[in-house]
Amino acid sequence: MNTTKSYAAKYKEKQREEAKLSGICIRCLAQKAILSRTCCTTCHMKTLIQESFKFDRDRKKPHSSSARGSCYVDQFNTPARKKIISDIIAKFDGTCHYTGIPIEIGLTASLVFKLPKTHVSMYGADAIYAASNVVWCHKGVSALKSNKTDADFRKWLVDSLLQKLISDQIHANHS
Repeated sequence: MNTTKSYAAKYKEKQREEAKLSGICIRCLAQKAILSRTCCTTCHMKTLIQESFKFDRDRKKPHSSSARGSCYVDQFNTPARKKIISDIIAKFDGTCHYTGIPIEIGLTASLVFKLPKTHVSMYGADAIYAASNVVWCHKGVSALKSNKTDADFRKWLVDSLLQKLISDQIHANHS
């Protein structure tokens, strides 16, 4: 097996190194990279989306990658991939889906499944792994949502806020 790199591979590696030093995205080699990152907003969004559509963390399925430990779900097949990615990118408006607070790709933005992946046996893979089931939200909100459904999380969020408001009002009245 020949271990020397081809001319094309060496050229691409050199381009990426120059882009990195210039603050340009090392993936598309066109847009400015996000501060303290090596890729641009669009490329980072694509990576987040692709990672969200992976499964098989135990690396037991055919085509599982030992590096990532997962392969793509059937719904994220090659013909559908570009459409799904563009649909999800188009949803990004710079605000959290649940709270409306500003979010930034590469810093505070996270992708969340409205119907969580853990519910795939209940709702089916077609419902879970669909662009319409994915929303952009704040990383902190994503951690709070955990594996709740969209409806359950919204109810929990409202109930929690009401409890906090009532508690604050009671404390204010007794002070």
